[in-house]
Amino acid sequence: LISGLIIAEVAIKQNESSGDSVPSSLKEFADGSLNSPRAGTAVSVISLFTNCCVLSFGLVRAGNCIAAFTGGTETMGYASMYGLGLVALATLFSREQLASVASAAVAVLFTSFAGLLIPGLASVQHPMDAMLAPGTSTDMLSAVAQAAPIVLTTAVFQNIVTSVTKILNYDRIKTTISIFLGSLLPILMYVAWCFACIGGNVDTSAATGGPIVTAFTVAAVFGSCLGCVMSLGEELDCYIKGEGKKGKTFSLPATLTAVGVPLAAAQAFAGGHDFSNALKAAGSYGSPMLYGIIPVLMAWTQRNKMPDAKNLVPGGAASLAVLVICYGGLVIGELSHDILHFVSQ
Repeated sequence: LISGLIIAEVAIKQNESSGDSVPSSLKEFADGSLNSPRAGTAVSVISLFTNCCVLSFGLVRAGNCIAAFTGGTETMGYASMYGLGLVALATLFSREQLASVASAAVAVLFTSFAGLLIPGLASVQHPMDAMLAPGTSTDMLSAVAQAAPIVLTTAVFQNIVTSVTKILNYDRIKTTISIFLGSLLPILMYVAWCFACIGGNVDTSAATGGPIVTAFTVAAVFGSCLGCVMSLGEELDCYIKGEGKKGKTFSLPATLTAVGVPLAAAQAFAGGHDFSNALKAAGSYGSPMLYGIIPVLMAWTQRNKMPDAKNLVPGGAASLAVLVICYGGLVIGELSHDILHFVSQ
């Protein structure tokens, strides 16, 4: 919530000072906030890394789902065909049309999620037993630490904050309310889903779970992959020459790179098997830097330049320090864990 509000604060102040719309590309956004092309390039690289990790996981997951539906075994072959379909979508449809497609996927996602969640919650016979049921891990703290980066990645919404502030005409009250709900909803969905699965025995298998599970799986994987392709396309269009149709679509070179690199990483590191480590890498390093530490740097720089401007986030430097400590601690903890694991191997 704090990181989302800080990003919104930077976007609103940038609009108020210049009168121009805030760019959707993180590179261009950071360029304007930090007034440093090198800083903008660094932000862009971190954004590319994070979205590549998430898209790699999504492509493997899509290949696994297609294999489960068809009974095939060529997971990476299916993932490659799926990736080509995403390339075709991104190059043939305008950004506005892609946004409509993504919105349709979200509508299917919420509808199917409700169709799974409500019966699952209704079938929970002993709620307290479900809430207090022990996990399968013998070391709870270690299990929580291992899962935390993945949970953090699934709860990310900050990548659309600049677009939300623009849609809401940089209104502070409306932006604050929307960001509060945006930060709360994914966590509530995650907790409710875990509760229903543990206590209600929800069948989450894409192959045997029925049409609602199929719709939920397809919408989740497709929406996530399409969002990553669009984010990668926005960033790569800053580097790779090539124009889409009248500048409204993503260029073919940028889109091929956006899909090809994550696909190659999935083949090299997962080989068609579960690639949750990609989400872990994004949540351990990419997301904390991109949505925690860098927004603090942008807000700190902007507050020094505009001391009289009203802040969206109260608490002054203390609120910024809390965010740096939390995200910085996560990065340091994960880095030390990965180094120790590498040395032990």
